[in-house]
Amino acid sequence: IYDLGFLYYPDAYPGSYEKLKKQTRELVRKSQRIITISHSAKSDIEKELGLPGENITVAYPGVDSRFTKEGKTFKGKHPYFLFVGALKPGKNVPSLVKAFAEFLQKEKKVYDLYLIGGNFWNDPKIEKEIHAYKLEERVKKLGFVLDEDLPSYYRGAVAYVSPSYYEGFCLPLVEAFACGCPVIGSTKGAMPEIIGDAGIVVGPTDTEALEQAMHDMAYNAKKRKEYVAKGLHQAQKYSWNSFAKAILREINAARKIS
Repeated sequence: IYDLGFLYYPDAYPGSYEKLKKQTRELVRKSQRIITISHSAKSDIEKELGLPGENITVAYPGVDSRFTKEGKTFKGKHPYFLFVGALKPGKNVPSLVKAFAEFLQKEKKVYDLYLIGGNFWNDPKIEKEIHAYKLEERVKKLGFVLDEDLPSYYRGAVAYVSPSYYEGFCLPLVEAFACGCPVIGSTKGAMPEIIGDAGIVVGPTDTEALEQAMHDMAYNAKKRKEYVAKGLHQAQKYSWNSFAKAILREINAARKIS
């Protein structure tokens, strides 16, 4: 089970919420053990699905080897902040747009905000906020970006920013860490667990704190450098090799039981 975001934010899954809920409960009913991707997600599964904690294993996902500090760096016309993820309601991108607008109002220098991700479950409030703050020239919706090109955007960004309401893990923030891009995340879901002390976390609706965090990343060179170093170290905790070993341990344990 990746996470239970669909239970908490059903509006982000139009047309699939009931199917996801039914399939997940059926999966739990038929399974001896469940593997999930964070302790936060494990806690949700215990609480929402009534599964004992001893029957749930946490295995952190890894980061593809292409996400490194070394390599091509994207150079935008202006310095930019970056969001990577599906542009659906649960990601809380409208709050990011609002905080970015507040950030721009206090700065003389021009900045952009790049939004990378599909809009299959598009949040219409994103465009409303962009128009409300007249940010059509500053917010760039880049859509889907190939994995081979994505690292360059992380490397060139002032910071990766996600005020998401819920994450079971949030792979993009770990990709950002691995590319030497500092991270601003949310206090909700698994983000505090995955970020640790390697980034800034703020309440998802606290646009004032989010704006201040963006300011710190843009203008406090010492603090940003510290977060880059901590992020690179934090990224080393998440590898596909460790993930595979955790899965293999579960398979071997199941064989012994059977």
